[in-house]
Amino acid sequence: MDPVAPPSRRRRWRLVRALVITALLVTIGPLLALELGYQVEIARIPERPPDPPPSLPPLVVRSLGVQLFDTPDPRMTPIYPWTPFIGLARFYLGARPHLIPEELAARQVMRSAGRPQPPTKLQRLIEVAALATWISRHLSAREAISVALSQAHFAPDVVGIAAAARRFFDKSLEELDAGEIAALIAGSAGPSMYPDRPERLRAPRDALLRKLHDHGLIDEPTMQAAMERDVRRFK
Repeated sequence: MDPVAPPSRRRRWRLVRALVITALLVTIGPLLALELGYQVEIARIPERPPDPPPSLPPLVVRSLGVQLFDTPDPRMTPIYPWTPFIGLARFYLGARPHLIPEELAARQVMRSAGRPQPPTKLQRLIEVAALATWISRHLSAREAISVALSQAHFAPDVVGIAAAARRFFDKSLEELDAGEIAALIAGSAGPSMYPDRPERLRAPRDALLRKLHDHGLIDEPTMQAAMERDVRRFK
């Protein structure tokens, strides 16, 4: 029998073209679908961060960075359709999922909007993901943290760190010292600033002050002076 003849050049070209088209559909198709889904969802969501973003004192913003991200200057990169795949790859390689500035800001903006939440957890996650994506593409990490602080609930009737400074310390945000900033930032994670026993704030406040000192944001005398003061609370 004669050996099988090799495929013609035209057949080889058709095969290569089919493989290329298939590869493009497999790789680019899901990315386009994700981007389209984001555009549809973000157009449906009315919430957006304030424009322009609030301008807060640097120590306030960097203190929350230290508290939540263990760095005064957390990084934030724009979220694109391929970002979830990179995140999944990192997860399978052992990286743990963690809170990111854009997600923090998105959750606070959604909470402060007062709009009824979607009925299912999946729908809520999709809305937060869409808004976090928008924030990552339009704001810096410092602006996202400033948005989160300006929208955070420090008590049922106290929204935003500027209002919290006035309520709890009877000062403007710019007048707060390092100890008062640390108390507000540390207390924002607790139930309504520990209204019954404000002394519970001492331990988390002092822990944050030590972190601020370790990161070079405050010096030793400032840290010690702040730790020696009682945790004050104004009504």
